Amino acid sequence: MTPAIHQCPICGTRHEVTRARAEMALGQQLCCSPACENEARGRSHKQQLKSWQHLNEAAAFIVVLAILGFVVVLKW
Repeated sequence: MTPAIHQCPICGTRHEVTRARAEMALGQQLCCSPACENEARGRSHKQQLKSWQHLNEAAAFIVVLAILGFVVVLKW
C-alpha cells in the first residue's frame, strides 16, 4: 500500500501519511510534526475564544436593550 501525501496546514511541508491515517483525516490535511500539531491546536483554541467573545458581546447588548425597554420578553 502506498502512503498518501499531505501538506501541513501550519508550515506547508509536504509529508507522507499512512493510508489508514489519511482515511481517518476525512479530507483534512494532517500536521507534519508534534510542534505543528501544537500550533494548530493553539490556533483552534484562539478561534473558539474569539467566537465566545462575540457571543458574550451580543448577549450583553441584548440585556442592555431589555433594560432600556427596547426588547419585549415573551412569557410562556
